[in-house]
Amino acid sequence: MSKGVLRLEANISVRHKEDTGYRTRTEVKNLNSIRSMVRAIEYETARQIKAWESGEGVRQATMGWDENRQRTLVQRYKESADEYRYFPEPDLPILEVSREWVEEVRSQLPELPDDKRNRFTTELGLSQYDAAQLVAEQAVAHYYEQVLAAGVNAKSAANMLLGSLFTLMNKEGVEREAIAETKVSAKNLAALIKLVGRRHDQPGDRRDRSDRDVGNRGRPGTDRQDKGLAQISDTSVIEAAIAQALTDNDAFVRKYLGGEDKFFGPLMGAVMKSLKGQGNPQIIREIMTHQLEAKRSQ
Repeated sequence: MSKGVLRLEANISVRHKEDTGYRTRTEVKNLNSIRSMVRAIEYETARQIKAWESGEGVRQATMGWDENRQRTLVQRYKESADEYRYFPEPDLPILEVSREWVEEVRSQLPELPDDKRNRFTTELGLSQYDAAQLVAEQAVAHYYEQVLAAGVNAKSAANMLLGSLFTLMNKEGVEREAIAETKVSAKNLAALIKLVGRRHDQPGDRRDRSDRDVGNRGRPGTDRQDKGLAQISDTSVIEAAIAQALTDNDAFVRKYLGGEDKFFGPLMGAVMKSLKGQGNPQIIREIMTHQLEAKRSQ
């Protein structure tokens, strides 16, 4: 809710706290965005308060929102329900729904995204961010749970999926909802996670090998020096790569800042691509979150 609406509600609560009845309503059309809807509500609320307090009153009407002028305009007046042509549909019988039937249907619903996200955080110990990324697409959540079914560590599975696998998918242009079509099956990813857990590599080397193994259809490589890669953890290098990725992907940045969290993944993939898959994902995630929040406050 915007600050304007909060201020209006505060004024209403003080000046009209004794009001108990409903007043004349209006309806507003031509709203093509959430922002327009909020602004129309703010404007219409202020207009109606002024009309009532001046003694003019409010007529029941259909209003139109003028985006250019940032105000509502009368489209037509309607005085009664008859003018809206309200009447019972003669060909539809009355539908009576019992509470028992509603609960029966509710019990047959699959686990919904909010419930699944809460379960991932409370039962599996995942962070809010990782859990939200995993449930953003049903196919990703299903794939993740297939990996878990093989008996792997939940956090390790989330890290591998959100890091190495998503990087590979971004590189190959595979959408998140098509995760089941990747060349890495859930079974192979689970086997790889178990193998990585048994290795005695340094953390950076382990992640580099994991990225390469995921790219090899989830089958572990045999040559420890096959690529000669080393993980990049230098914050100055990572900060520069993130700044460039945010500049090059401004459309994704604006969508993320607009509330579409799913675009964090593609942005992270762009950074990983610029670092040739060698960036430390935890450091990248932390620095990029900070840079995005800084843009939000600008």
